[in-house]
Amino acid sequence: MQRLVTVLMAVYNGGPFLKSALESILKQTYSDFDFLIIDDASNDNTVQIINSYKDQRIKLISLNKNIGQTAALNYGLEQISTKWVARMDADDYSDPRRIEEQIKVINNDTSICCVGTNAWIFHANPNKTADYIKKPANDDEIKNYLLHGHPIIHASILIRLDILKKIGQFNEEYKIAADLDLYDRLLSSSRKFINIQKPLYGIRRHTNQSARSLIAVDETLDIFYKRLKNSGFSKIEKNIIHKRIMFFHLLRVKYIFKDKKFNGSIFFEIFISFKLFCFYFIKYFYFKVIQVFQVGKI
Repeated sequence: MQRLVTVLMAVYNGGPFLKSALESILKQTYSDFDFLIIDDASNDNTVQIINSYKDQRIKLISLNKNIGQTAALNYGLEQISTKWVARMDADDYSDPRRIEEQIKVINNDTSICCVGTNAWIFHANPNKTADYIKKPANDDEIKNYLLHGHPIIHASILIRLDILKKIGQFNEEYKIAADLDLYDRLLSSSRKFINIQKPLYGIRRHTNQSARSLIAVDETLDIFYKRLKNSGFSKIEKNIIHKRIMFFHLLRVKYIFKDKKFNGSIFFEIFISFKLFCFYFIKYFYFKVIQVFQVGKI
């Protein structure tokens, strides 16, 4: 009988952290799943580590050419035939009960098409929590939060394969922020989502991620600017988008300073951020004055 779930992982040179990620999936209390791993042309010992596990659930596909995580995930989705797909990153960690808890949710409510979880942050040891990440719980809260940022932790999701394929899978234009672009297409009013309010996914923080931070901010800015062109947003919603753009420009300045990239771009970022700040300060002051006059006329 065909299994219900495939766990999908894309990995490139994952050697240092791969074992704990693999074992966290293989030791799940819900064990009846396929585990598809796309090796994105790694040149370290990634393939050897994966092949050292003699588990029949693992299917390894090694690509001849590095195509990036987003494209590798899309390639993996084309190989899957199960109804549900669970994501997993190669440097993170899943609580042993994660998939079991997610399966319970979809069995209790068949209208749900995507289940995420809360998470904990760790560094070297997944058993030592550095911080927690809490996401909005129910469908309405998740959709409202989208304008502010990521309402679901992407690597924690259990999602229906047919829905992913219907919306065009991941946008390969984005290397890091493809999940945020996905949510813009995924979170329609006709689909139901939930985040389990338990930290069932562990996100590792390590130095290898620092180079990706600036790319992630740039891609996020691109997605937010595209949102401004969407006529479906109200004035209030567009105001929220503008504020987030201002925040991400400030965040970009932080990463440029952190990476010591002192060139003309940092002065441009400071100028843009200051311009946006002035715009919203004046706009806020203007509306306050209007409110005062309106109250005075009553």
